Amino acid sequence: MLRLRASLVLAVAAVAVVTASASGSTRALPVIQLISTRTTFQPHDVAPKGPSKGDTIFTTSQLTNYVSQFDRPKRALVGTDRRTIAMLSRTTGTIEGLTRLPGGTLILRGTVRFVANGMIIPVIDGTGEYAGARGTVTVSECCQDSKKSLNVYRLTYK
Repeated sequence: MLRLRASLVLAVAAVAVVTASASGSTRALPVIQLISTRTTFQPHDVAPKGPSKGDTIFTTSQLTNYVSQFDRPKRALVGTDRRTIAMLSRTTGTIEGLTRLPGGTLILRGTVRFVANGMIIPVIDGTGEYAGARGTVTVSECCQDSKKSLNVYRLTYK
């Protein structure tokens, strides 16, 4: 009887795996590492000159794999993003943004913190495979190119 139960459990698990694979569904990654290459940069600087309250910055970027992920090799183009940051002070701002990746999108919204060599951005939700995602994106300098940054998404799912 015990062997029959064990066999039945294994058979059900195998069917579940085959069904998930056939539908193309994959589990969303908890850590995603991407190189962001800025394609649009539209700053609006209000007095005083330099980062200050009232400034806004709109950007769009292409996203490539920093490591092999999404069943694609390192350096493969895997998505795009767009962001608008409204500065609240020299070191904080609010952000509205969207990251498009294989399987869905991530929604960026809230207070962005500027830190040495980068910023930390909140992820508040997602769509598709990223539905219920929460976490952060840490954006840091990379690649000795002012148009590129390393974006590391650290996510949990509800």
